[in-house]
Amino acid sequence: MGRTSRRDHAKQGWLGLGGLLVLGVLAASGARAEEGNILSNIFKYGGTTVPPSQAPELEAAYCPPVGVTEGGAALQAMGGQAGNAASIRTQMSLGRLARECTRRQDGSVSVKVGVEGRVLLGPAGAPGRFDVRIDGVDMERLMAAGASPRGMMTLMRAARVVAWLDGRSHVVPDDIAHVFPATMGHRLFFTPLYETRRAQIADALAAQILQRVPTPR
Repeated sequence: MGRTSRRDHAKQGWLGLGGLLVLGVLAASGARAEEGNILSNIFKYGGTTVPPSQAPELEAAYCPPVGVTEGGAALQAMGGQAGNAASIRTQMSLGRLARECTRRQDGSVSVKVGVEGRVLLGPAGAPGRFDVRIDGVDMERLMAAGASPRGMMTLMRAARVVAWLDGRSHVVPDDIAHVFPATMGHRLFFTPLYETRRAQIADALAAQILQRVPTPR
């Protein structure tokens, strides 16, 4: 009696397994090919769902060589008579070059070029003096100290933000002029004689500097 019961259980087990296989085959035949089904996905992908499709790998981009034309690695800016060494304001020399090329999904190639340069002041490259005046202020007694290097770093960071908001990856003089009053006004050190008038004097001083100092173009 017990042996017959085990045979019946075995038959029922085989029938159950056969039923699952039949259901799997029917599901496989009825499922869409692009979606697959649970059983086929397990065998093909190791999971019950089809993994998301991945973008095809892009071919390596051709990276054109870059170089400096003959005689273009050294540049001089003259402040007076050409050929006179005493009239040299700045001397610039170009050093190492680097490039990076990346192929985009649309097939185009993005090329980035980096240049290492060195700029030296010449005999005529000393900082100039500009006649900045504010009504009712003795300019000789106004400043106790100028902006710190940290203040200049803040100025450049703010200018980069303005360039980024305008869709550019580089800073132009107008970006610096735009943020100069807000970033420099509270970083200048006035003497106690004029500290109480800081708000008024700082705005006037920034306006005078931007008006008097030539903007590089």
